[in-house]
Amino acid sequence: MLKNRRMKLLWPIALILFCLLGLSIPALAQKKSVRKPVPKAAPKPVSSFAIKEESLKVANQIKNISRFVFVLGGTALTIEDIDRDPKASASVKEKNRAAKQTVLQTIKGVRAGMAQLEGDFHAKPELRPFIVFIQGVSETAGIAEDQAMAGQFNTAGKTLLEVVNKLTDTLQNLP
Repeated sequence: MLKNRRMKLLWPIALILFCLLGLSIPALAQKKSVRKPVPKAAPKPVSSFAIKEESLKVANQIKNISRFVFVLGGTALTIEDIDRDPKASASVKEKNRAAKQTVLQTIKGVRAGMAQLEGDFHAKPELRPFIVFIQGVSETAGIAEDQAMAGQFNTAGKTLLEVVNKLTDTLQNLP
């Protein structure tokens, strides 16, 4: 009887110990399967020729726009002064109108060049990582064109300097 009683007391204790022991042993289903990392595809080598070619285009645009803005500085003031001068002769006004048209055509050419350059960055896969640096140059050149059409040539020149800054940032970030 005493043995029976001990057995009745030991049985729940043994069962609890067995359960605790079972919980402390990691189950196979609980193990995380360790996968070997799949090597990522090696990035495609960037064509250094394409980037070099585009770098030269960006650098040429910087030179051309900078030279134009330098010349525009003096021209813009003269154009705007003649526009405000009511005593200007007809021949001076005609030359002024021709100068305005030349400046406007040049700014239109700058905008077209920026659109082409921006398009190259979108079209060539090796240049797409650098789109963020050049994006918006054609739009900014368009703003300069609008300013020139409104007779604000000095302001248009300042806007073109923003284009130069954006192009310089692009050039600095190209490998």
